[in-house]
Amino acid sequence: MKNTRIYFIILFLFFSTACSSSTTSLSPSSPSLSDTETIVAIDNLDITGDTDITLYPMQRKQLFLNVQLDNDKVYHGISQKFDSIHNHLDETVVWYSNDSLVTGTTASGLLIGRKIGTTTILATLGNKTAMITVSVIEKPALNSDPADFSDTSDEPETNTSDESESDTSDLSDESEEEDDDTITDNPEPNTEIIPEEPNNPDDSFLSSNDNITLNLGSNSGFGYANYPNVIFGAPGGTMDVLSLGYDGNITIELNDFIIVNGEGIDFTIFENPFTGWEECAEVAVSEDGITFFTFVCDQMDDDSNGIYDGCAGKSPVSTGLSDNEYLNPAISGGDQFDLDDLDTPIETVKYIMITDIGLCGATGSVPSATSAGFDFDAMAIVHGVNG
Repeated sequence: MKNTRIYFIILFLFFSTACSSSTTSLSPSSPSLSDTETIVAIDNLDITGDTDITLYPMQRKQLFLNVQLDNDKVYHGISQKFDSIHNHLDETVVWYSNDSLVTGTTASGLLIGRKIGTTTILATLGNKTAMITVSVIEKPALNSDPADFSDTSDEPETNTSDESESDTSDLSDESEEEDDDTITDNPEPNTEIIPEEPNNPDDSFLSSNDNITLNLGSNSGFGYANYPNVIFGAPGGTMDVLSLGYDGNITIELNDFIIVNGEGIDFTIFENPFTGWEECAEVAVSEDGITFFTFVCDQMDDDSNGIYDGCAGKSPVSTGLSDNEYLNPAISGGDQFDLDDLDTPIETVKYIMITDIGLCGATGSVPSATSAGFDFDAMAIVHGVNG
């Protein structure tokens, strides 16, 4: 009996050792998260543009970040949310002003000059911070010579014409705030609305005179290398667009030439829609940049007419037209808007906000995250005035 007990003890110890060895030999080959996921980090963060920025009081400027990872991938045009294929890096950008009394900043990196002085703006993403110096300076007074405000196209050229032209263009977006009492013969631009010259497209499309605020969403970036020129002027074609990304938006502040409520279509927005893959956007307009009125967008074609009324991003653009022809809604194509279609019609529009809302109609069931968002090509003002 004693020998039998010893036998069972030896047998138990043998099996225990065998099972332990088997478990030990399997563990090194078991996959773990660290074995299968490539861990990357943010290597460098910088703010797009010049090292230093100069603003006038109440002038605004949108900032963007360039994010470089330690695997050499670079992401451009980041203003609020960083989205990449590496989920552990997806965070919100934090913008901060060292002196918000001199220069304020919004959550999306929009600077606002406030009072004379110099401060530092910081942008933090993850464990990296970029900074830029911003100086707010006194705005130069406009030349008090009334001739500067008159039409000099028929006058002979002088040696000072280039200098005068340069000075005025630099201040074109700030002229509304000037109050020069010495100008009596010709009222300032903000006190009188002068109709644009008929059939002159120069001011009817976006240009560097207009202020643009861009907040790119997920999957954005196409066309950003040519931003902002890619959205200036008349429609440029299928690939001449800026993709806003899913849930991205762009806000335009019109200067010199604004939209007015006329007879029929007042402005047209151009995208590059593909049948069955229309990327819808919602359009809102404002007179003062504070209160916006939104066109009702029938994104899912609830009225079953197949048109997606009130949305942008649904209508093909006519190709090969002249600039003047793109101002004619009868032949231009694109998505056309009449201020009378608003629930509360307004008479003038200085601000336009375009926001990606996902795919239109039958393709609405496709996950919107697979879309690069609304592809903004151009905008044409059909009814407008210099203001």
